Amino acid sequence: MANGAGLVARGAIHRDGLIGIERAAVRAWPAGETRRVDGWLWRYSGGGS
Repeated sequence: MANGAGLVARGAIHRDGLIGIERAAVRAWPAGETRRVDGWLWRYSGGGS
């Protein structure tokens, strides 16, 4: 988002910006196991932070 797309005044982030951040985070740390649990996507990597 170098051009500021998805951002608004005073540092708030639109929903689209948050979704983009979440997708980048999910792709950055590969999960050894992924399952759907009660509508949630559960990812387990066996380590990390």
